[in-house]
Amino acid sequence: MTNKNSDKKLIIRRPMSIKIVSEWLLEKESFYLVIGNFLDKFKVAEKTMQEWMLEEEPLWLDDDIYRAYLASMAHKLAHDWEHKYIPDWVFKDIYFLPGNRPWFSVNTEGRLREKLLIFSPSQFKIRNLFVSPDVFFRI
Repeated sequence: MTNKNSDKKLIIRRPMSIKIVSEWLLEKESFYLVIGNFLDKFKVAEKTMQEWMLEEEPLWLDDDIYRAYLASMAHKLAHDWEHKYIPDWVFKDIYFLPGNRPWFSVNTEGRLREKLLIFSPSQFKIRNLFVSPDVFFRI
């Protein structure tokens, strides 16, 4: 007896651009899954394709943390991969959290919170997001 499902291949969708990431988030896809799949695609793309992947502004997301995170991610990727320019859209006010409302990527208290405040990449810090210094590390 054979399993009918054994012949099916797992298909992993990988968003081709920040704008597509935002479209999938609007479809209620898992935030971290979509971000991870985008990073996987970005890291193997040629430099001109990477620049294209970051260029187009995301669609409007009601979640201000998602908006700030996408801008931080695009800003940091453009910087780290030494692109010619950082997309202009990442500097718009809508991509920054208010100063009185920081966001931490993990439920932190005490020393871990202090470490995130100190070691978060600057592209995230300026938007009041605090993440680990190796935020894009994937296993």
